[in-house]
Amino acid sequence: MLRTRSSIGLLLWLGTTLPALGADIQVPTGTSINDALAGAGPGDRVLVQAGTYQETVSLVAGVELRGGYDASFSEGSRDPQSNVTMIHGDGVRSCIVSGATVDSARVDGFLLRGAGGNPGGAIQVNGGSPVFSGNEISENRRSGVTGGAFIVGGSTARFENNVFRDNSTSGSGGAFRIENSAPEICGNTFEGNVARNAGGALFVFNSTVACSSNTIRDGLAGNGGGGAFCFQECPDGGIVKDTVIEDCEAGHGGAILIRDESQVSFEGTSIRRCSATAASGGYGGGVFVTWFSGLSMTDARFEDCSATTNGGGLYSFRSDLRLTGSDASSATSAAAFVNCTASHQGGGMWVFASVDTAINRVTGVRFSDCTAYLEGGGFYFEECELLFSENLLERCAGRDGGGGAIVTRAIPSPFMVVVNNTFYKCSATLDPAEGPGGGLVLMSPNNASVGLLAGNVISHTLSGACLSCLGGIGEAVPTLRCTTIFNDPANPSEATSGAQCAAPIGAQGNAIRDPVFCSPNPVTYRLQACGVELNCDDARNITGHNIRGVTDAPCACGIFSIEEASWGQIKAKYR
Repeated sequence: MLRTRSSIGLLLWLGTTLPALGADIQVPTGTSINDALAGAGPGDRVLVQAGTYQETVSLVAGVELRGGYDASFSEGSRDPQSNVTMIHGDGVRSCIVSGATVDSARVDGFLLRGAGGNPGGAIQVNGGSPVFSGNEISENRRSGVTGGAFIVGGSTARFENNVFRDNSTSGSGGAFRIENSAPEICGNTFEGNVARNAGGALFVFNSTVACSSNTIRDGLAGNGGGGAFCFQECPDGGIVKDTVIEDCEAGHGGAILIRDESQVSFEGTSIRRCSATAASGGYGGGVFVTWFSGLSMTDARFEDCSATTNGGGLYSFRSDLRLTGSDASSATSAAAFVNCTASHQGGGMWVFASVDTAINRVTGVRFSDCTAYLEGGGFYFEECELLFSENLLERCAGRDGGGGAIVTRAIPSPFMVVVNNTFYKCSATLDPAEGPGGGLVLMSPNNASVGLLAGNVISHTLSGACLSCLGGIGEAVPTLRCTTIFNDPANPSEATSGAQCAAPIGAQGNAIRDPVFCSPNPVTYRLQACGVELNCDDARNITGHNIRGVTDAPCACGIFSIEEASWGQIKAKYR
């Protein structure tokens, strides 16, 4: 190996001595990376020529390890893609290890492959804060607790712009297993990583992660769940931003599973073609959150996700849930469930026992073409006290509650708040004689009061009633205010089904009328006739908005100086 100075070591200028710059230590093919690191100190760089190195490399604090060189070791000819520099574990050892005192170390431009042994992982980081950048970690399939990287001991390591491909474990965390640490994971690509239990790409235990701008594809996990992410016992799981998750699969939580009192936030997440496939009942094609956990998602899109039982896009059980978007009326709404399906209930989402409207809410989300074989094509809420406001549901379908289903069996019953939403061309597949809700169904025994419905438009329902208060369980009693309902003329069902639903029509701002959208197949849901007047206090007091009740006063499309984008935006003029 050759040690060179990257510039003049000592300079005197105006009587001041400048410190020496670090040395470049060259590692030609056939020599040892560890031998070079043994002679390196803070500020040095270890430059490694292309080739295969069969050793476990131990990082040194303050030293940068760089692969991708040819025999000239010139920076101009450095190319990790062409000059492949591989560290191989021979199926029995890790490729790189880093200890608690290793700070300011950096690894760049390596292929890490063939790791094995126990605890395993191509990369083991036990404390410290090394940086891994521009590496490929692939085909580590004989490892112990993880395939790609094992992060423990309070580490604050950073992983940026790496590729994790075709790693696997018989446990949890195909690409990453993170325990009791706080790493940063930014700009990485994960492809084809597998965990027999949980966390096809990342398994996070009692840790706080900062993830941003990662892409995860083809992750696979077993019944432990989470084809992309699994968070377990993470009271502060951290924030995941600007992440794309595609074609992932797990027994439950096809993309993401959050459990055991974990609290995690996602911002700008796209989940596409993910599925929950457990034969005993797959829950949450996109996301499964359970056991007193908390999930916050801002601008999350679920597309073509599916579940073999409940929650085609999302399934939440006894947990806090907050889904928010800025504008459900936009055809490309950042927050949406699109073409999600469930073989049982909740084509878009299924939620049980989210019980505080100050915390639990779904606002500004668009549900398009979601279906369920049983109840709740768009959504299914059971025993919930949840705010559902300013959402748009279009062309959703289910056996009962094509747009959505609200169910309670408890006495006293929880109280839902459903305000300022639009349901359009939703449908029910149940025999019309049984009074199904094509737009919305409310189900409760003993005439229970199930919630406040105010400022909603339920229109052009293709089959079943716009609003049903029977649903085959009992008869629910909603507080209905300022709501416009209208069945498609070809639908023989009554506009409402059940006496408790029908009674308020014609009073308290409710009416059966065609809201008349500006186009026959609306995309932005502008209204041709405003059909409204000011001050529906029941909804305004919940949302802080002045919304409008029902009137026949006409107004043309585009009457306002700013083009209207939806029913919700028309109402926004009166906030």
